[in-house]
Amino acid sequence: MKKRTFKKGGLLRRDFICAGASLLFSGFLRSFGFSGSSPVRVFSVADIHCDVCENEGSKNYRASLGKLKKAVSAHRSQKFDFVLNLGDIVDRNVSCADTALSELSSLGAPLKNVLGNHDFRCSPSGQRAMAKKLFCGGNSYYSFDCGIWRFIVLDSMGLSRISKIKDADCAAQTEMWISRVEGKPNSVPWGGGIDSRQLAWLESELKKSSAESRPAAVLCHMTAYPLSHASMFNYEEVGEMLSKYRNCAKAFICGHKHDGGYEMRGGLHYLALKSLLEYEEPTYSVLNFYKDKIVVEGFGEETPRVLMI
Repeated sequence: MKKRTFKKGGLLRRDFICAGASLLFSGFLRSFGFSGSSPVRVFSVADIHCDVCENEGSKNYRASLGKLKKAVSAHRSQKFDFVLNLGDIVDRNVSCADTALSELSSLGAPLKNVLGNHDFRCSPSGQRAMAKKLFCGGNSYYSFDCGIWRFIVLDSMGLSRISKIKDADCAAQTEMWISRVEGKPNSVPWGGGIDSRQLAWLESELKKSSAESRPAAVLCHMTAYPLSHASMFNYEEVGEMLSKYRNCAKAFICGHKHDGGYEMRGGLHYLALKSLLEYEEPTYSVLNFYKDKIVVEGFGEETPRVLMI
């Protein structure tokens, strides 16, 4: 276990390499006064890319399932309020999703899925099949309440050339945004964003959270801030919406950027969690949502953090 150090902005760094690390971290937090009512506790994993395709550089797709099983096994005796898959559960083969989804479900908590760009790296029929696996016939963007928190799940394939099953309006919006971001870091073939219908829905969810004085966390696959190749086409538009409701919107949590990232902007925490695929050790997190903070327990190469709200 590496020595922990504090960094500017309330960042706490430490790697965890054993199943008991979660309890040790909780005790450490209490020693610093981080106690209080029980949090909403979430097992979270991003960018698993479970697949049978050949390796590409550091990407060992066939090893991902073993790493996922190791992560799940280390926490099987613990209780979670829900399990979060932040997208790209497969790399390109839809059939590989079943085993990974089954493994996540074995933790015995509700499984909440986010759609990633690689989940749709397949034919239109494959995309429909994947959507059914992930959302059981429901919508690819949705919200749910857990404890005092509201969780708002976005679909960043709303603006994407990758998706072949979106409607004509979303397709037209996609082309408009691709033109707007030309020459910018997020002008990439695999890019995406939040369409106008979904953005209006997001505002309605934030209005409800504000009226109920309920803190909200937005969950997505693609990133917003800091700007990079992984940012959505309309990341600024989404960010402005969240800042407008900063009395309730507290965090934007995503995957997609395999080496992770963090920025505080407009009173919100923008956190990209690292990919399970990229690292030798299983890399994932346990998220604890309190009334006044979000505590990230990082495992493998994930960075533990305390995000005060």
